[in-house]
Amino acid sequence: MKNEMVAFLKSVEEPVTTREIMEFLSRKGYRPDEAELVRTIKDMPDGMVKKEYDASVVDPSSSVVYKVGPEA
Repeated sequence: MKNEMVAFLKSVEEPVTTREIMEFLSRKGYRPDEAELVRTIKDMPDGMVKKEYDASVVDPSSSVVYKVGPEA
């Protein structure tokens, strides 16, 4: 699942939300819930996935977006 996620992040130019990652993974046969996905991202080596915050969103919990890191 980690390799699929990194491949997806490499294929998109803009940062993506956990929902977009989950939709992509479900098309590949994976069914992680959001908590599992966030744990997987946190467990990846430093630099694989960058976490950013979308300043245009008022609720900070929904403003996290991800993109491929420099070590991917």
